Amino acid sequence: MAKEIPKYALRAYGLLYTKYGAEEGFSQDNLNWIVSSSMRKKIFSVLLNSGWIAKISRRAYGCIEPKIIFSALFSFKVPDVLKKSKREYCYSKMSAVEILTDFSYIQRSWEHSPYFVKIKEADLGYWKGFLSKEGIPFFIEEGSFIGEFIILEPQKRLSCSIYNGFPVENLGIVVKFCQKNPLFEYPLAYLKQKFALKIKVKKEFIEKVKEAM
Repeated sequence: MAKEIPKYALRAYGLLYTKYGAEEGFSQDNLNWIVSSSMRKKIFSVLLNSGWIAKISRRAYGCIEPKIIFSALFSFKVPDVLKKSKREYCYSKMSAVEILTDFSYIQRSWEHSPYFVKIKEADLGYWKGFLSKEGIPFFIEEGSFIGEFIILEPQKRLSCSIYNGFPVENLGIVVKFCQKNPLFEYPLAYLKQKFALKIKVKKEFIEKVKEAM
């Protein structure tokens, strides 16, 4: 799984790929005349751990093709990363709607893929460190980015349940979110049918949901 890398590592990768391509191997010694020993070790550590180069023997490395790297950067990996966390969290807003509608409603694409996640206020420092280490862009309360990113919503307490293996806001909260947003009439109709809710939804959306189900 490729991760984003800092500018100094990107420049080093550019040099190595331009000089050796993806076929020819190279060693750390190939950067001897450019950077110090400590910086050389740091660059190779970042490139290797971020999935931009791979070890092909005890002392030799090879570049990963840029096409493979950039495709991996835009792959959906946030759900698997969140499962590794050691703090409580739950999906909220549009992300909760996706999960509770069995992904019949999708609000993401590879170009723009936000995840709305509620966490405990006391755990904010942990989440900042955890997501930074995992290379996942994140914002507090609001923000936007290219590809996958997380909007963290710190709360004093969480009100969550588990649905299909995902920690998600309770159904009542998700229904109220949809009711406040005119663009969510289809997912609201889906929730009504799925969970036999006594809520008002336009008939045409109910018919669409029945066809989808």
